[in-house]
Amino acid sequence: TPHWFYSRPILTHLKGNDIKSSSMLSPDTNNFTKQQIDLTNRKKKSRKIVSSINLKWKKRPHRLSSLTIDPVNNFYVLGGGTWGSGEIGSDYTFINKCIFDSKNKYYSIETPYIPIRMDMNKSPFTNKYFNSQLAKAWAVHEVTLTSEKKITNDSITSIIQSLDLQSGPHHQNIGVTINGLDMEILYRDKTLPNGAIAKGLQVSRNKKEVKFNIYFEIGFGPELTRPTTGPIKQNLRYYSAALKLKILLASKESKIKIQKEEDTKPNRYNLTFKHAKIIKKKCSSSEIDVGLTKMSFIFRNPKTNKKVTRYLREFGFDLHNKSNSLFVDNDGEISWSTKFDKTIGTATLK
Repeated sequence: TPHWFYSRPILTHLKGNDIKSSSMLSPDTNNFTKQQIDLTNRKKKSRKIVSSINLKWKKRPHRLSSLTIDPVNNFYVLGGGTWGSGEIGSDYTFINKCIFDSKNKYYSIETPYIPIRMDMNKSPFTNKYFNSQLAKAWAVHEVTLTSEKKITNDSITSIIQSLDLQSGPHHQNIGVTINGLDMEILYRDKTLPNGAIAKGLQVSRNKKEVKFNIYFEIGFGPELTRPTTGPIKQNLRYYSAALKLKILLASKESKIKIQKEEDTKPNRYNLTFKHAKIIKKKCSSSEIDVGLTKMSFIFRNPKTNKKVTRYLREFGFDLHNKSNSLFVDNDGEISWSTKFDKTIGTATLK
């Protein structure tokens, strides 16, 4: 492949004061994108907020090809592979959700589709790289907010209203088995996989410019029955994805609460497997807005604590219970023992 291919731009978009740009497979800027948004003529409004969501496959767990949670358009998807799409087998997801109109008024902004890629500085990728569960695709997206007047007196709170994660062209129909996922609006500096530092929230002296970064990472690897090389290849070297977010902005500071939890499940054998049944959840309103700022999980071998790939049966979160829980599971006909390391971050606005 000629060198110029890796540096050519694939998206440069300028509309008014909103600048959105990206580049393709550059070893220097491969995982970094940015945009600028002018808030001067934008209005704060009451918005839809996800209080809880649970997406669960009816029949069995699957690889992950897409994940969409969009309360604005009332659209929710947990995408799998060929055993869920109808190509080999069919399946569908139960959706259980609680959506509320916010008590506070927020600015609303939207990112472009952020390219999620493997770090090209680690290329060429070897079979050991994938078989050792080292593979990850990640991205940092910088958002710059500007205004002719003050944006805030002290700070700003950003919460994730909706997300749309889509696998790239090689995996949009088959997905991949994952070993973890991390999505976060950065309020503090973060060390990135390549050693660089992504800055946390930055407010200019005149309060007319605010910068923050969004970080996303997905770890993936071969399945137990389908190694990187073999009769059925997964084309892991070509994995990529794209992420689009809608973010709500409150021009005041909120305490960010980060909670971590562990959950270990033993080997489970359900060869006479019974299909899941939907469990209706009663939604109870709240006098406060609680928004999502971070969610991450890692699948580990309970004996070695090393990362392992797993199919995904269930995904969801609940922001209004006492523990602000994150739900992930690999429950299926044969489910290998798994330790789930989970972290969820929330912002509470009264």
